[in-house]
Amino acid sequence: MPTATPFTALGAGNGFTSCLTKVNVNDYDHWTTLSGVNKDSPATSDALILESLKLAMMIYWNIASVNCEAKATNLTSEVSIDGDIFLKEPSGFAYKNEYDTRDPMTPRQRVCNSYTTIHTLYDNSESFFRAVRALVGCKVVAMYNEGEFVGYGSGRVEPNDGTPTANTASVYAQWGGYCGVHLGGYLNEQGSSSLEEAYGYKAISSNSNTFHFCAAATARSSTGGNFYYDATASINPLAARSISRRTTDDEIQADAEVTFNSIDFYTY
Repeated sequence: MPTATPFTALGAGNGFTSCLTKVNVNDYDHWTTLSGVNKDSPATSDALILESLKLAMMIYWNIASVNCEAKATNLTSEVSIDGDIFLKEPSGFAYKNEYDTRDPMTPRQRVCNSYTTIHTLYDNSESFFRAVRALVGCKVVAMYNEGEFVGYGSGRVEPNDGTPTANTASVYAQWGGYCGVHLGGYLNEQGSSSLEEAYGYKAISSNSNTFHFCAAATARSSTGGNFYYDATASINPLAARSISRRTTDDEIQADAEVTFNSIDFYTY
């Protein structure tokens, strides 16, 4: 847990630097506020809304990093990510060595941002087909269900996107097969015959708080040409894997695997 310097900010009078995006979540397959009000249990209360605001402010102001693992290999060569991926300044994308030269974005540096979509995508890929990526973001939204304000949540999850944005955490790997895991506030299931898919709600404990997310794990499972794929996807643990095998002898040709471990926050 890194330590930040205390500061005071006026913001927009709502706990953030600007007005939050309003999202009507009732049409999504899964949604949850950060305090756990969700599609399966949609009843909210003033206490749950207040708790979700506290957690949303922690994500926006204090999220520091996500810890994850991603590996893509053809058994003779490998690209990988293993460890903490920090939200960095300036916001946006960071590629390979550039990522390591940039300073983490401290809470105080977020004061002057007039938006709430800051994210950093760490890309350690060799090419489009040999890829590992990890994202950490502080996107938060105001959620409405059937016109009723129910609380605050994380951004949208797009489970099959190799360069996802605007959610809290994503990890992606591709070499032959591809797989990814994601945490956010709302999502639609892919429903693809070529994917092994898992969806659900996941509670993440950090800094004596419990954050509620929608979770998605997807992995390529289809057969194509001379290859087929052994695919697994799970919510607990949040992990996915796609192993490419040769159809003639079942020999492994490539392996893509991802795991989400934890979220860390600044303390004061």
